Amino acid sequence: KRLCFCCTSILQYLDSCLNEKGSEKRNEFLENTTKSLLSVLQYNLESEAIPIVKSSDITIVDDKFMPRDSGANAYDDETSDAIAYAMIIQTKSLSQLAVNMIDWLSVLDKAIYSPSDELSSLTRCVFVDLVSVRILPIIQSLHGISSHELFHEFPKEIIGEIYGAATRNGLLEKNENILLSAPLRVAAQ
Repeated sequence: KRLCFCCTSILQYLDSCLNEKGSEKRNEFLENTTKSLLSVLQYNLESEAIPIVKSSDITIVDDKFMPRDSGANAYDDETSDAIAYAMIIQTKSLSQLAVNMIDWLSVLDKAIYSPSDELSSLTRCVFVDLVSVRILPIIQSLHGISSHELFHEFPKEIIGEIYGAATRNGLLEKNENILLSAPLRVAAQ
């Protein structure tokens, strides 16, 4: 949030400087910024595999991951760490990326006066590629693992953070985002 505030201040300063020199340079700068953010987001998403843990095969007993097969021993530490990474750590990381990008979308949306293809592409990438295709399937895989409170509260927390950022930044009310944000809206219910 501090970084977005800093970037907002920089964009406001550049906006005042570029307004003096003409809106063509200003628009070029904002379009390049949006393209760069889209490239960074796409690179991060392409380089990260999204493992989905089959929740019907595992459970938690005494805070240890175990196969659902009766009488089986707990997974070794390495396997437990991989399961925890796939379900918790990676989801939290992707969620933070989504919140940051939503904040950026808000900053750029306020700075760009006319509709922008780059901004539309960035919005689509955030809501579809990041939230709907990556985060929501991981969260769905958490259901049924255990009655452990982590698996009931964590999905609500993640969806709440993303939904809150999108609401706070006014992205859910925009007509062009209604279909893009539909999976997020449903998950937040």
